[in-house]
Amino acid sequence: MPVSSVDALRTLIEHLLPFVAPVLVYPQEASGVENWITGGSAILVRTEQNRFLITADHFVRKIHTLRTQRKIVVLLGGTSTAPIDISNWPTLAYDDFVDICTIQVPPEFEAEELKKTFFVLDRWPPTQAEKGDHVLIMGYPAAHRQGYETTINARILPICDFVTDVGPRRFTIADESEAREILINPDSLAFPTHLGGMSGSPVFKVSDNTIPDFVGVFSEGSDGFRGAYFCSHAHFLLPSGQLDFTKIPPR
Repeated sequence: MPVSSVDALRTLIEHLLPFVAPVLVYPQEASGVENWITGGSAILVRTEQNRFLITADHFVRKIHTLRTQRKIVVLLGGTSTAPIDISNWPTLAYDDFVDICTIQVPPEFEAEELKKTFFVLDRWPPTQAEKGDHVLIMGYPAAHRQGYETTINARILPICDFVTDVGPRRFTIADESEAREILINPDSLAFPTHLGGMSGSPVFKVSDNTIPDFVGVFSEGSDGFRGAYFCSHAHFLLPSGQLDFTKIPPR
């Protein structure tokens, strides 16, 4: 059963917000916080075996390419806190075909430093999205990011819609019935023309009657309010943070 009201949807967003964080990349010699090079989104996950970030593989590959060109710093953002440097956090697992990547969280890291917390992923394999599922994408678009002299304001963009197609390596969210709901905070912000910065955003299956279920990661989308979004399946993940390559379809 879908989420039946805007108030219920807002409650879900507040519940899920602590698990989601922006990732920003800066030149090491940056003179101001507004001088980011690129950015994405990630979810903090804890399993019975490990703690890791999940994001889009193409975003992490872009970071690796930038490292060959210049000295950079990778920062993980929080809520009304200074971001922390995660430049040395190692990549745990990745695959460009399904566009998903995990990053190892070191044992000394405390999510509370960022006023964040870890999403407990305890369903194995993770739930696979199905056609008709009501889902919520949560990420940090570049268009809603603002740099001040010493602080960054990265605003969450929640997009709620239905899964319209499921393939072996990803699923599609298209606004076929014009039922898409966008809750932008503050409401005066316009929907982004481009969804840069949303790469790696977690996708949750939501309803009035069940706990939100992590089902995937935003990979790419066409422009505009009615654009189609393509998301990687979460069921490729293992509790260790590795990927189950036996489930990834052949290229």
